[in-house]
Amino acid sequence: MKRRTVAILVGALLALNTASESTAAEPFSTRSRGPVQQSPSTAPTAPTTPPYVKPEAPMPQGPVQRVSPTAPIQQINPVERIQVTESTKLEDLLAKPDATIVVSADGKQSTTVGDLRRQVDARQRGIADIQSGKSLTGGMAKVRFPQGAKAVSLLQQSGMMLETTPVESARSKQGTSKAVSGVQESVRSRDLLTPQPGIHSVNDKIAGYVVSPQSYLTIKGRDFGDFSGTVNTIGSNFPTGATPLRVVSWRADEIYALVPPEIRGVMDHQVSVQVITRDGKTFRIDGGRFFAAREEIVVRTRIPEMIRLESSRNWPTSMTNEGLVYRDKHGVSIDCPAPDKDRLRGPDRDDYPRSIFAGRGFVLVGINASWGPTDSGNGDGLGGAGSRTYFPGYGFGEWYGQDQEIIDVSWGVWRSHTSPGFARPARDFCASSYQIEVVLFGPAGVAPF
Repeated sequence: MKRRTVAILVGALLALNTASESTAAEPFSTRSRGPVQQSPSTAPTAPTTPPYVKPEAPMPQGPVQRVSPTAPIQQINPVERIQVTESTKLEDLLAKPDATIVVSADGKQSTTVGDLRRQVDARQRGIADIQSGKSLTGGMAKVRFPQGAKAVSLLQQSGMMLETTPVESARSKQGTSKAVSGVQESVRSRDLLTPQPGIHSVNDKIAGYVVSPQSYLTIKGRDFGDFSGTVNTIGSNFPTGATPLRVVSWRADEIYALVPPEIRGVMDHQVSVQVITRDGKTFRIDGGRFFAAREEIVVRTRIPEMIRLESSRNWPTSMTNEGLVYRDKHGVSIDCPAPDKDRLRGPDRDDYPRSIFAGRGFVLVGINASWGPTDSGNGDGLGGAGSRTYFPGYGFGEWYGQDQEIIDVSWGVWRSHTSPGFARPARDFCASSYQIEVVLFGPAGVAPF
């Protein structure tokens, strides 16, 4: 009996131990080092899915706008269409948006206000180009001023052409030896009678000698020393007050020096020649004249100060500061004026001081001219439909007058015809234009004004 009772108690304790191990939360027993072995008859438990909770919508920050189901839907305005009538004005059309459609009176043609605006702008630009001289497409002509050519010859004769060339040729014949001529012998005789040290002559002149770029000076005197020193040309128009010369040969009684050819930007003026010897002695001779190297320049401003315009009475006009002579006429079905002539007057003997331009050494030697449009054909020449016609012609005549200071300029007429279009009749534009340039001969690198 006791044994049976003990067996029942042991079985009950084993059953309780098995049930407690199967409900443990930890995978490993707190008492053992290995995992808890489950009974193969025990099925795994599926994880529990939490219930879905719908998030709350955020509350509106302002008042709720409610749309009425009966409110009308906003419509996009269609492009406006305008049919041209006799009372339609171009300026009224141009006040409309670019997309506005313009229909001709017969309904056969159409365009937009944007296209009309571009046509009007192109016409205005074309007229402005002609009026400003940008459309001088008819070629160019040049004439020489006879009075200027004479003045240039006189300037050259009074400058280095007659003085420095013989000096250079004399040196080339005898090298550094003494030049022999009647004038030089007279100077040499005077030098023998006046043994004082210093400069006795320049190019065999005691005054009135000429110093010019790329010319040679023969300086004679006493006590220059046997070793090369320094030679300067002194003048108020030189940037530093003096310009050094390049010594070619040096003797105690004669120095041969070159005036630098690169001297520019210096006007004619009175100068002196200075010699500084190796031992510091300084000698100077006054009475010389600097004659600047010359060149031609083209001037495109202040033209009326050099050339005077005498306009044709048939179609009067004036000359701008830049030398532009311009005429135009425009309207509905108009006739252009006939071609004619202007008169250009250069400086004469009474204006001769003006032709030298206040002593700056410039002489007017020529006139250039650019002619206005001379083309013909289809298209109005101003960016629109129509035609172009040219009535010749441009050109210079011959010089005449007391001093051959007057010359005639013939001018042609260019006509642009614009065909009638939307809200505008046919139009005509007549123009004649040419532009004068002046060619001056004067000191190299010097501004004439």
